[in-house]
Amino acid sequence: MSTPPSSPNLNPIEHVLATLKDNLKRKVKPKTKVELVNGIKYFLGKLDSS
Repeated sequence: MSTPPSSPNLNPIEHVLATLKDNLKRKVKPKTKVELVNGIKYFLGKLDSS
């Protein structure tokens, strides 16, 4: 059984996770687990359904 090629363009979650990671590094800069969780919640709350 062959599998289709793997490409970030075919997998939108790759873009979301990359943007989340970038957002955490540049804006949130969490120092604790609580700050990390809050940063992730804030980011996910800003996403739209498109």
